[in-house]
Amino acid sequence: MTVKALIFDFDGLILDTESPIYYAIRDTYQQYGFDLPMEEYTYCIGSYEDNNHFLRKLEEKVQKPLDIEHLGSQINSNMMQIINQAPALPGVIDVLEQAIKLGLQCLVASSSDLAWVDTHLQRLAIRHYFSHLCTSDDVQRVKPEPDLFLLALERGKVSANEAIIFEDSSNGIVAAYRAGIFRVAVPNPMTKNLDFSKANLILEQINDIPLAELLTKVI
Repeated sequence: MTVKALIFDFDGLILDTESPIYYAIRDTYQQYGFDLPMEEYTYCIGSYEDNNHFLRKLEEKVQKPLDIEHLGSQINSNMMQIINQAPALPGVIDVLEQAIKLGLQCLVASSSDLAWVDTHLQRLAIRHYFSHLCTSDDVQRVKPEPDLFLLALERGKVSANEAIIFEDSSNGIVAAYRAGIFRVAVPNPMTKNLDFSKANLILEQINDIPLAELLTKVI
C-alpha cells in the first residue's frame, strides 16, 4: 500500500514541552530538599499524569501538608515562560514542507488536550499543515492505548498500512504498535533512555532521512 498520511505526536516531538515541565517540578522538589530523578518522571511522558501527582508524592516525602494549588500555579508559571517562547523542534517544519510536496496528509495524535495543542500550533504558525488534531478530548484512553492513533486513521480516512507515526516516547511507540502502524521514534534528551524496541526506525532528528526515502522503508 502507498503511504498517504503522517501522524505526529505533539509534546516532545513538535515542541519541547517536556523538559520545561520536568525542570519546573524538579525545582519545586529541590526547594524542599529533595530531588526528582529524571527516570522517576519520564515514565509518564507520552501518556498523561498531571503536575499534582508529583506534588502529592512530594507531600509524602516531606510528611506534612503542602499548598498544592499554589505550588502547581508556580510550576505552571515557570514552565510556561519557557514553553511560550520555544520554537518548533529542529527538522519539524522541514518534514511538514516535504509532506506537502509529496501530497501527504498530516495529522496530530496527542495525549494532551485540544486547547494546549491547538494554541501552540497556532503560535508556531504551523496549524495549517494538519488536517486533523486528535487529542485527549476525543478519547477515553490515551497512550499507551492505541485509541488516539485509531481515531487519526478514521479521521484521515486511511488504513494502518497507509500511515507513518512519528513519536518521541515509548508510550507513544507502544500505542502505535498496538494500532499496527509503522513507527518512527525520534527520542529527545528527556526520552532517549526509554525503551524503543517496538519502533521500526529510530532517528536522532525527525528529518535525518528525506521523507521520500523514508516512504520506501514502510512495509
